[in-house]
Amino acid sequence: MKTARRVRIVLRALAVPVGLFGAFMAFGALLMAAMSIKASFMLAFVLFGACISAYLLYTAYLVWFRYSAGAVRHLCAVYSFASMYVTYKFFPLFSPSLSKDFPFALLLPLVPFVAMLVLYKVSVWSLLKTGVAAAGRQ
Repeated sequence: MKTARRVRIVLRALAVPVGLFGAFMAFGALLMAAMSIKASFMLAFVLFGACISAYLLYTAYLVWFRYSAGAVRHLCAVYSFASMYVTYKFFPLFSPSLSKDFPFALLLPLVPFVAMLVLYKVSVWSLLKTGVAAAGRQ
């Protein structure tokens, strides 16, 4: 029981930045909509930003108020996509010198995905122990 409570606290702590980023993106989408009244081509960017911010806010809501395996799955998906961006942006994985000198560096992008998989498995295991996942399937 204590492990399930700790996992829930960790997941809620991970959901807070997701919700905050979604709120900031929603504010940014509103600002872009206000600035792009005359430029109709900007509407696609506004809608894209609004959809992503709505998804992030929805994920944070699920983790905080509708704790289930689906909520954990959404949270792990958000962090997996964020880790793909960080890996792409900060690690030049396909430079010739890096792949020649450090061949294991090509496996570096797998580390965040393995971490998300472990987080998902531990979370679902704790849900099954508490009976929350079984109640959500009915």
